[in-house]
Amino acid sequence: MHGMKRVVIFNYAEMGHLLPTYLFARKLKERGFEVIYACSEEKLFPSMNNQGFAAVAYQDQDVYIAAHQGASIYELLKGRKDMMATFMQEQKPDLIICDCIDQYIVGIAVEHQIPVCTYAPGLPDRHDWMLVPMTRLFEFLPKWHHPIYTSICRVLWLLIRQLEIHFHPLWKNYHKLIRESLRSANIPISRVDWKGGGRERFRGVPEVVLCPQCFDYPRTNTEDMLYDGPSIELSRVNPDAVIPRDPKKKLVYCSFGSQTNRYQNGRQIFCHIIEAFMNKPEWELIIAVGKDLEADLSSLYKADNIRITGFAPQLDILRVADLAIIHGGLGGIKECIYFGVPMIILPFDTDQFGNAWLVETHSIGVQYPIQKITPTIIQSMVAKILDTPMYRANVKNMSDIFQAAQQKSVMADLVTEMLRQN
Repeated sequence: MHGMKRVVIFNYAEMGHLLPTYLFARKLKERGFEVIYACSEEKLFPSMNNQGFAAVAYQDQDVYIAAHQGASIYELLKGRKDMMATFMQEQKPDLIICDCIDQYIVGIAVEHQIPVCTYAPGLPDRHDWMLVPMTRLFEFLPKWHHPIYTSICRVLWLLIRQLEIHFHPLWKNYHKLIRESLRSANIPISRVDWKGGGRERFRGVPEVVLCPQCFDYPRTNTEDMLYDGPSIELSRVNPDAVIPRDPKKKLVYCSFGSQTNRYQNGRQIFCHIIEAFMNKPEWELIIAVGKDLEADLSSLYKADNIRITGFAPQLDILRVADLAIIHGGLGGIKECIYFGVPMIILPFDTDQFGNAWLVETHSIGVQYPIQKITPTIIQSMVAKILDTPMYRANVKNMSDIFQAAQQKSVMADLVTEMLRQN
């Protein structure tokens, strides 16, 4: 029907960015499209292959590291761009789907007139006078939506952005390369929006947010934005799984995602959480600490109501959990909402602070700064959530929306229509 149109999905090399793409990738495959993943990390290939998708590797390089070794930043960026353009020519995609974090790939597709759309595994950080930027420079600021406060934050960010573009070695050369590329392709530079808190964004390129709108910020800038369902990879659920637990006790699950080793003080926070449960036999804790910390913490703490593991079947546990303690990545939050589990968010970096604010704003959980966390504070928060029915009622209401939205096909419908028009 479609002449086996080839769709290439460029995936940012992290599992949390990969998992939510499988649902729309399968729907595209069911519609007769050839779907191929392109990724710079071959360690993710087994996951893609297990889902029935072919995967191809492309070379990428850390511009910062190479620059420190004396190479020209401009030449490095240009070489990276030329290498990616050659890769695209070899793959001959009819359409590209790209993680919104990799906007330089979007720029190459636009320059070579390849149909392209992006997906956002997290909530986009666009320029919006009603939102505080979600960059590292602003991540510790409160996320109030008072117009004067947010406008001041945005003005500060725009000044910083201009300084970056004109003086920061990487952004200055990257901006120069983008201008040259668009000029050579007779594309106006106004196609690029540099005002967002994260990467640049190409106007006219559809961006599909892999999350229902009901959880998002109250935005005023939704240009080219579409909202899909939560895109939870439910194939990870084992319907026959039995999670051992005492029905008389409340079950709490804790995990900081697939990048636990990134967080410098992650071990200390895990210790505080475990210690909070040591003298609480009425609660049970399953805590996934990552393979690097499993042996260490398992030998350090012994209690009948605490299970320390490197990896845990998260979705199977959330089906029966009463509460989750997580770091605030959007993937984990969506899974908690889907299964109706209220949350305690302990954000470490990037968009986790904004996500934590949203969880608290929707009254489906609470948040707390990790710098001030103690076992006693954790006990207080756990008791507050477990003893306040409002949190479970609110997350149940949002869960109903998420479960209904899981059946949506916004990305698949968008790609189908884009290919039909081209």
